[in-house]
Amino acid sequence: MHDAALIRAMSRTPAKMHHMTHDLKALATNLNPQDFVIEDDEDERLVESREYARNSRILFCTHTMLGLAFQRKWGLFGQPGMLIVDEGHLFEQNISRVYSNALSLRMLRFHLYLSQKNSGLGKGSVIGKAVAGVSQCIQQVSNADAGDSQLVRLNNEYTELGKVFSGLDALLSKKALSVVKEVAKARSILEDAKTAIEGKTGAVYLSFSPDRRFPSILSGREDLGGILGRIWKDMTHGAIIASATLYLPDRFGQMKCDYLKSVLALPLSRLDTPPPIVAPWVRNIPRLHIPDDKAAFILTRPTGKTEKSDVDLWLYSLALSIAAILRKKKHGGTVILTVAFSHAATIGQHLVELGIPAERIVIQSEKNRFASAEQQYRALYAKGIQPILIAAGAAWTGIDLTDKTVAHDKDRLLSTLILSCAPVGLNRSLSMLKRIEKTSVRPIINESLMMLRQGLGRVVRHPEMQKIDIWMLDGRPWSSWPYMESWQESVKTILESYPKRKTFTFPPS
Repeated sequence: MHDAALIRAMSRTPAKMHHMTHDLKALATNLNPQDFVIEDDEDERLVESREYARNSRILFCTHTMLGLAFQRKWGLFGQPGMLIVDEGHLFEQNISRVYSNALSLRMLRFHLYLSQKNSGLGKGSVIGKAVAGVSQCIQQVSNADAGDSQLVRLNNEYTELGKVFSGLDALLSKKALSVVKEVAKARSILEDAKTAIEGKTGAVYLSFSPDRRFPSILSGREDLGGILGRIWKDMTHGAIIASATLYLPDRFGQMKCDYLKSVLALPLSRLDTPPPIVAPWVRNIPRLHIPDDKAAFILTRPTGKTEKSDVDLWLYSLALSIAAILRKKKHGGTVILTVAFSHAATIGQHLVELGIPAERIVIQSEKNRFASAEQQYRALYAKGIQPILIAAGAAWTGIDLTDKTVAHDKDRLLSTLILSCAPVGLNRSLSMLKRIEKTSVRPIINESLMMLRQGLGRVVRHPEMQKIDIWMLDGRPWSSWPYMESWQESVKTILESYPKRKTFTFPPS
């Protein structure tokens, strides 16, 4: 839309990006990047794009694309001499996806069923038997004892599952199924799972959605130190890794980036870590609301082994608090950050029951992706309605809800941010699981603090913004939580950096 250098450069490339923006935003973050790689090296678009990339001096790409280019020995584009990494705290997590494989059993069944339907074959056909075999596998996997976790590491305790995987692999080995999407990848991952159970290979995990209906098998590299080390070595003119959230408070309250230095395998002999530049208005503008002792106790998410009734009561208590906040609010939009789509749906349902008009509420879900939810939110605001977006996942790091049609001091598109629950344990990459295995809760704490700081920074985007409120509804920083005392102290340190703090009761009055 503007005559800027980047826009002019993009207009000359063979790949026109502007019409793809919303599609790219809508892609789920947990999809395998390999699924989006064009494998046909003769494809005219691919040849032209690669040639353009090789001849370009400045190249903009995602973390994942850089990882794929390195994996292919800089075959996608030329080896860069200088690298600038934005959102550096997410870099290792994205590179981990490049070197990992994920098999969604439900997606495998979907592709098989689609092929069966299109070919008009019955249940007794090779593909019909494969569909039934995947269904049986899903049932067996869903019954695996995961305790309180959404992840299970496969070992010799799961020999019965090994037999199920062997049976499914045999069904998928039929020549007639070789053309079905996902089958080749599925057989490779099933083989990894079988050998992990036999103790012959590295780590393979079962991963479950919170309701356990969507099981996946994860395999790949656990230790990325060698890969990241070689990336930095290839950057002969150096690298800039940018993100204020690279720095976390230590037990003395000092901001350090020791965790990310280790995770990113940075060469210490080449490393410089200047103090982070944090604009004071990011924390000086908003009023931060934190719970008093009673409210903290009521709003503390159940930890350890919990009954469904405990979680239901906690979500209802959150909804009571949010409804009270919304009733007092006279102007502007509200974003409620949650840590699970199921939580978002339940809170939204309770808000309607508590009298908040349903037409004001937009709920992000697996089907209603963030880009679509954001458009719905903006459309409500444009109609003069005070919108409420209940979001998860990408919303913690990807929100930029600013109204560019008015002056910054009049921007009310997002004036209230509600953190229903701090993000703890959301990074489930294989490399992260390895760190947890080696050092227990410390990596979980560090990743949580980085994401929490990202979430807190979503609401203030300009020094002239006014009348901004942030509500911290998670009571865990002020409650008893064994082994997480370090996390609690660090969260308090982060929150104490906001000079305008106010304590609220339950429900907020």
